[in-house]
Amino acid sequence: MQLRLRGSAVSLSREAHKSRRKLDQLQKARAAGIPVQPQQAPAPQPQHVSPRIDKAIQLVEATRAAPPTAAGNSGQSWTKGYQQRQAAKRIAENLRKNQANAARQNAVTATARGVALAG
Repeated sequence: MQLRLRGSAVSLSREAHKSRRKLDQLQKARAAGIPVQPQQAPAPQPQHVSPRIDKAIQLVEATRAAPPTAAGNSGQSWTKGYQQRQAAKRIAENLRKNQANAARQNAVTATARGVALAG
């Protein structure tokens, strides 16, 4: 038999005391040889479920098995077209940055040559 403390009890110490008392009673009964049958809660009776609720439950059960998602991006699964557009955007951005860096390097090199020729 299992003893449990109720988490919603107003006083946990009171619940602990009741559980300890019940445990002591069970131990005394077993020591005296009195057979103790654990109390079993009656099985819950099935309640009448309305067709609307039943339909909702069936819908939840039908959609419970969700398709697998990509693990690397928080479970979001992207379409192939979206992935291609994003890749093209990244490539274009990198090309723009590389061209800007190359132009900056050319300007620095030209300035350095101009200073060297003048000096």
